[in-house]
Amino acid sequence: MESMPSKYPSKYRIDLHIDDDSSVYENGKIYGFRVFLVGEQDDHWADKIIEEMERVRAKLERMKEL
Repeated sequence: MESMPSKYPSKYRIDLHIDDDSSVYENGKIYGFRVFLVGEQDDHWADKIIEEMERVRAKLERMKEL
């Protein structure tokens, strides 16, 4: 039996998971779910998350058109 990652957001139809744990980010690459990694002190973290959400939304819209 193959072990699953501690977090698997795509199972719950979550398009973007936001986390500060680099192992979750690595699991996203391995298991194919999107993770935005929040780093150390960053005064612009909210703006960066909003930008990433907009990028993901646009990508999903393009995929629907195909």
